[in-house]
Amino acid sequence: MLNLLFRQTTSVVVTADDHGPTIAVAAWFCVVIAVLSTLIRLITRLIIRRMLSIDDFFAIIAMIFHIVECITVSIGVQHGLGKKRDLLTTAQLHSIDKSIYVSDLFYILTTSSAKLSVLELLRYLAIADSHRNIARWTSYAVGIWTVAIIFPSLFRCSPPQVWNLQSDICINMEAYWIGVTPMDILIEAIMLSLPVIMMIGVHINRRKKLMVIGAFSFRIFTVIVTIVRLYYITSSHSNPDLTFAIVKSEIVTQCVLGVSIITACIPYLKPFLDTFSSGMLNAAVRNHHSAHGTQNELYALSIRKGRSNEEETNRLGYSASAFAESRPPVHRGLNVGESDHQMSHPPPSDNRKILVTTEYNIDQTLESTSSWLSS
Repeated sequence: MLNLLFRQTTSVVVTADDHGPTIAVAAWFCVVIAVLSTLIRLITRLIIRRMLSIDDFFAIIAMIFHIVECITVSIGVQHGLGKKRDLLTTAQLHSIDKSIYVSDLFYILTTSSAKLSVLELLRYLAIADSHRNIARWTSYAVGIWTVAIIFPSLFRCSPPQVWNLQSDICINMEAYWIGVTPMDILIEAIMLSLPVIMMIGVHINRRKKLMVIGAFSFRIFTVIVTIVRLYYITSSHSNPDLTFAIVKSEIVTQCVLGVSIITACIPYLKPFLDTFSSGMLNAAVRNHHSAHGTQNELYALSIRKGRSNEEETNRLGYSASAFAESRPPVHRGLNVGESDHQMSHPPPSDNRKILVTTEYNIDQTLESTSSWLSS
């Protein structure tokens, strides 16, 4: 079915009176890139953790919604979306109205799901409770915002033909999007600033902090294309030939959806590359082990120096482990397998023996775990 839709929409030649195929091409291009980005994200997560998290499921939902929106727009193009109104029949106009109606709904659902995916990841990576609360309450705001704006879109025209923009009783969709977009941008601004706040006080070098911040800073492109979309919406809805004037806003709408999903997946693209270039898989294994039995010992070893890099890495989670330093334990003069009578200095205190033994056990466990993964 998808191949049939794509073949039919792209076989139409773009003319001076019909720009519809450009909408279809933009829609399918963006959805393909978004799907590939999501698949890379999921494969990366499965390689590193062997399981998916809530943020991954939101990404999957966003991808599905985007595909449905793309199919809906393609059907609209088949019925004349992008053509001049004079060339369309009443039946075609009704089909276009239905296409716009459904695509607007899935636009809202797609962008909201992508936002929730990013916010869940930020909540997972957050160290301080205050940062986690910001991410959590912003997620709640996204949910409330989605419900609040989807109902006016559902009932944009008087029943029973709520999709019929040819009706005399419809809400002003230009004013609707003008009212919706500022909150959208505000949520994105919070999502952009939260990683910066989270990196304050984290004990990793500046370059790696910038890498973490940079992984989320690509959301700025979502803000940019959202503003551009609003500009074209306000210019097209005042045009009496809406089916033809809507072409630019529809193209930018597809860009918003694609960019929103792609930027939600970018934090996983860097670990995906590092898996093959800098041994991030072993770092993830070390963090996984620390989270299941050795966290207290590692924290005890670093308590005199504040937070250690290992403890910060463990609290940041698996994605941020790609950016955190991993230092081997120091054995302070005691070699593995060396007995007490072979030591050239007096025996350490009981506490020192416990600490050295703990480091040796961690090393042995990490070595065996890495060997198991490589087998």
